Amino acid sequence: MRWLWGAGVLVWAQGGVAIGQWGVYAYHGNILSGAYVAPYFWILSSEGVVLLQAEEGSYRELNRTNGLLYNRPTALYGDPVSGWVFLGYHTGEVQYGPAPERLSVWRDIAANPLYTSRAVRDFAAKGETLLVATDFGLVVWDKRRQRALATVAQFPGAPFSTPVRRITWAANAVWAFTDRGLYALPEGSPWTSGWEKRSGPGWPIRDTVQYWQGWVEAPEGFLLAYRDTLYRWAGAQGWVRRPLGPFEGHKVWAIGGVGPSWALSLDTADVLFFLPTGDTAYMWNPAAQVVWSDP
Repeated sequence: MRWLWGAGVLVWAQGGVAIGQWGVYAYHGNILSGAYVAPYFWILSSEGVVLLQAEEGSYRELNRTNGLLYNRPTALYGDPVSGWVFLGYHTGEVQYGPAPERLSVWRDIAANPLYTSRAVRDFAAKGETLLVATDFGLVVWDKRRQRALATVAQFPGAPFSTPVRRITWAANAVWAFTDRGLYALPEGSPWTSGWEKRSGPGWPIRDTVQYWQGWVEAPEGFLLAYRDTLYRWAGAQGWVRRPLGPFEGHKVWAIGGVGPSWALSLDTADVLFFLPTGDTAYMWNPAAQVVWSDP
């Protein structure tokens, strides 16, 4: 079990670490996301990338002098299947590999002459397929063959080359939050058709990613934190509000995790970690905007 949350500080734990032994690292950057690719926690912030070696309690910052293409990547993703970390940049270039000293570079997006803005915004993966959210749409990449399979540059009702800001794979569908709303593609559908709008009039989710606060496929279903509220995708019923139990009435700040282990940050004194056993663990919360947990 590994836990991580961040606000003005990073706090992390691995295995059965006692609360008093949690690692704490005061960091000057605005923390944007985090992932674990053994043996490091990879942290993306507004100032760059930080590596935390949880077992040793050591850390180091990455930049152009020791492995990165540029000092400030625009996206970070840890893939549990391949054991690779993926870093995206404003140029459309992607670095990937198992360790900071073993990063390869994929430049196909950056070299595409059809689009003027090519920044990478997010990643998601399932099996051998990697999804890359960019300023011009969605790129589907085969990790094993290391080549692009498809490009989705237009969604229903949206103009050509609509930016995709967030991407995930959950509830038997691909979910893409674009500048024109939230779309879902049921599994088995062609990449360039079959997208369904799941935001806007009639939905509690608006057509803006501005209020997106995270999502996770938990044991109870696909959960989305949006505009201080937690929702669950209920199929034909659409988005339904997910009650917070004893924390009802509090605002949601962030949600994140992997599979049966996920975390929730509220405007309370604690971050809530939901464990595969069904139990809930609590940890001090200094207004954490990023939370992450894996089994």
